[in-house]
Amino acid sequence: MAALRLQSSVFDHQWYSRIGSALSAAGTEGFVSELKAALSLVLSLECVQFALEREGEQPVLLYEEGIPENTHAGLIGRYFDFGYFLDPLCLAVQGGIAQGFYSMTEVAPDNFTKSEYYKRFYAANGVSEDCYFVVDLDPATKLTLCFFQGRSGSRFTTKELDFLRAVEPLVRQMLLLHARTKRIGERHGPVSDERAQQRHLVADHIKQAFDTFGSQTLSPRERHVAKLILRGHSAKSASDILRVSVETVRMHRRHLYAKLNINAQSELFASFLDWLSTSEVSPNTPDNEASK
Repeated sequence: MAALRLQSSVFDHQWYSRIGSALSAAGTEGFVSELKAALSLVLSLECVQFALEREGEQPVLLYEEGIPENTHAGLIGRYFDFGYFLDPLCLAVQGGIAQGFYSMTEVAPDNFTKSEYYKRFYAANGVSEDCYFVVDLDPATKLTLCFFQGRSGSRFTTKELDFLRAVEPLVRQMLLLHARTKRIGERHGPVSDERAQQRHLVADHIKQAFDTFGSQTLSPRERHVAKLILRGHSAKSASDILRVSVETVRMHRRHLYAKLNINAQSELFASFLDWLSTSEVSPNTPDNEASK
């Protein structure tokens, strides 16, 4: 990871020139790339993902750049197909997180990096962490601009995260200008829009599959514990959410493992994927604007 660049008169000129180029590109297909180029004067940014996230719908991919071809399907497909039900960013957005800048550790459950989801869809694709700009379009709709290092697999330093946090007001206003100029909220928001209806239907189907996982075998509390495990919560975190003791959570985990005839979190995750793929409410291919 390249170190933060020291400021100088030459740097200042380049920075303002690049920011000006990004502002000029607002409302065009090249905006996010120009914004990434401006930020890359200060720190190394390898991959970017820009999305629209609306409550009760599949996220919509608006733009992506820099993702290696051999990991593209794993990184993009896992999130927009079904992974958003397990991904900390989408869960935070669905939970009403305030707009701002966040690192993964600020939004992810305490045991997320040990979860099977993280291992399969982050680490296996060369990603250690994400960081996110979250911008409100309306009470139910947010834009998310995600940066991650998908080639080097390195993490952002504290100074790099501090810089991104410091420029958050500027980035937020630029994203809002882009969205208003491009009329993103209008293009993807109307209830009458066929694509929006399809995304809402698919999201309902995936939620139904997630909510009914283990329903023929597990008790309601065991299913709740299973969901928390799949999303990366430790026994302590789950106990805080459920307001029970850690030992009670561990007891439910032992019981659900026994009922499902499994012995590890990896097997629980595999069982969930099997359920999702064979369920009558299995997801369809997502409608991503960036692919059009």
